[in-house]
Amino acid sequence: IYVCTLEGRLYAINSSGREIWRYECGSAPLGSPAISKDGTVYLNLVSNEIIAVSHRGFVRWRAVPGSELAGSPVIDDGEAVFVISKKLTIYNFTPWGSVEWELDIYDSSDEKTVSAVKDNVLYISFADRLTAVNSDGHILWEKLLNHECSGLVTFSRGLLCQFDDGSTEAFDFSGNSIWIGEGNGYFTHPVAGREHIFLV
Repeated sequence: IYVCTLEGRLYAINSSGREIWRYECGSAPLGSPAISKDGTVYLNLVSNEIIAVSHRGFVRWRAVPGSELAGSPVIDDGEAVFVISKKLTIYNFTPWGSVEWELDIYDSSDEKTVSAVKDNVLYISFADRLTAVNSDGHILWEKLLNHECSGLVTFSRGLLCQFDDGSTEAFDFSGNSIWIGEGNGYFTHPVAGREHIFLV
């Protein structure tokens, strides 16, 4: 288990609740850590850095993309690390810390973005838009939404958008609507299991 405090202290904790190691990031976190298959922990910081920390607690690399960051990094099946800025520039980092490509998808200063990855396609929602970007940095499709998306998760059939009004809508991986759920209040960020999606 990995957790980062608001003071910028990253902890690795075992299944018994004991601390394995800690690392001082030097800045508060933005969002949650993302974990790769080899156990590397990626974290965006308020200082607008992204850091990669090995499963043993050593820093593999740090990078400053050059624009103010937003939210959490996400990792695709090929271990590419996607970082999104508040101006909606996508940075695709390799596991070794170099930028493979960057893409400006929209000219905006809206800092509220949510993203998810499935089968090496990045899905990102900002304001009332949902965009799919492939692993080469090309936009596959864009869709206008009825509300602002506050949570995004992939599942076996597609994507689930959770909206600010508490409602939800599911889309297939081509952006077509599958179903709409009426909400009654706000939920936490959705979590997908093998066959179910959990909302609180």
